[in-house]
Amino acid sequence: SDEVEVHVFQPFIPGMELTDYFKQLNQRSEELGKENDVAQLGLLKEAIGCWIACLKATKQLHDNSVIHGDLH
Repeated sequence: SDEVEVHVFQPFIPGMELTDYFKQLNQRSEELGKENDVAQLGLLKEAIGCWIACLKATKQLHDNSVIHGDLH
């Protein structure tokens, strides 16, 4: 076969997992209360922006035939 398969293994880089990040945003949202619409919209914008950035990065990987093996 002319197909070449390359595997790249990166070391773990510590940081916050996305689920923890979104839990933290949710907690901040609950602390603000429903009265503060502007701040609530700011948190929602932050969360949506994060998801869009992740999806764009994943698409760029896939467009270049790279499969990320640790998305969850």
